[in-house]
Amino acid sequence: MGGIGFVATYLEYRNKGVMKAIMIDALERMRHHGQTISVLAPYSTSFYRHFGWELFQEQLQFSCELSTIGADPKLMNEVKRTSFDRVNAAVWHDIKQFHNPLANSRDSMMQRSDA
Repeated sequence: MGGIGFVATYLEYRNKGVMKAIMIDALERMRHHGQTISVLAPYSTSFYRHFGWELFQEQLQFSCELSTIGADPKLMNEVKRTSFDRVNAAVWHDIKQFHNPLANSRDSMMQRSDA
């Protein structure tokens, strides 16, 4: 089985075939490795249906107040990009010190390693 998750691209690259190229490459690699089954959680059923996937589950929906997950509405939709090669070891250490304890207290968050 091959799994695909969190497929995304920067906004400025949307509608330029980037996602389609990534998906085709992923499927070709899975086929090459003998993976005849693949699973993903689609953001758009019609987009992934184009590549041959179909739903096996109707819908799972969660709702909660922003206050219950600690989101600050003033910081919503803010994206800051940086190059990984510009971040030194001390900064990575600080990021992990902040992120990992937070990830332990929430569902679906991954622990960050040095890699």
